[in-house]
Amino acid sequence: MKKEWTKLLDTVYLVAYINPLDRLHEEALKLLESDSRVLVSSYALIELDLLMKSRGFTLEERYKVWTVFENVISDKIAFSSSTDFKIASWLQGQGYDYFDSLIAAQAVRLNLKPLTTDSKLLEAFKKAKNYFMP
Repeated sequence: MKKEWTKLLDTVYLVAYINPLDRLHEEALKLLESDSRVLVSSYALIELDLLMKSRGFTLEERYKVWTVFENVISDKIAFSSSTDFKIASWLQGQGYDYFDSLIAAQAVRLNLKPLTTDSKLLEAFKKAKNYFMP
């Protein structure tokens, strides 16, 4: 039986997953560990790594985080495509930021609902979907 992916997870849930004090932590646990319809954006993984690095995580701490995620999401990653970059560049021309544009573009390409608390990402998704998938 083929998996039926319906959702694309944004960085906010990856951050929440590794931070037990985050208000979205419990929801992130359920989404990543129990929801079989969730894919994780490859761009969210890159954004998370950059966030950890910029917030002073040591290499050892980052290694531990990625070890955890390797066990939780290794079969749930939505990989990049040149189409994502095409759509994202259009979105960036509309004023959206780099990672929001890439994640929104990937969601459009894969026809997945973005799971995020970021209203700008949701707005970018709707705009791109209307433009590229009328």
